[in-house]
Amino acid sequence: MELKTATNLAESITDTTHALVEALDEMPICRAFIQAMDLANHDPEVQRLLRAIYEAQGAGFSARKSGPTLAQLQTELEALPVVVSLRQAERGMREILTAVDDIISQVAGVPFAANAKRSCCG
Repeated sequence: MELKTATNLAESITDTTHALVEALDEMPICRAFIQAMDLANHDPEVQRLLRAIYEAQGAGFSARKSGPTLAQLQTELEALPVVVSLRQAERGMREILTAVDDIISQVAGVPFAANAKRSCCG
């Protein structure tokens, strides 16, 4: 009997999760976020700067005397219009997901996201 109850609960949670994802997927900010991520992931200038940042991190700051600094590369990356749009979409997504967390937390009676993380003891 216990296994059947656990299975039913898992199915119910899965169904509810799918419904939540579908609802989020219909929201313009979610679509904008996915589109912004796709554009940034395929933008040649973003990719060039990310490679340069990784190289600068891997080279060790003391060994890298010529060329732009890591901070300059990051500033250049963040200034790209595609990255500015991505950051704006990320803020919108964070607001929506925070609101979802607030609602679940209120209904559950405990902070949802904070309790979804693994603690040092479990």
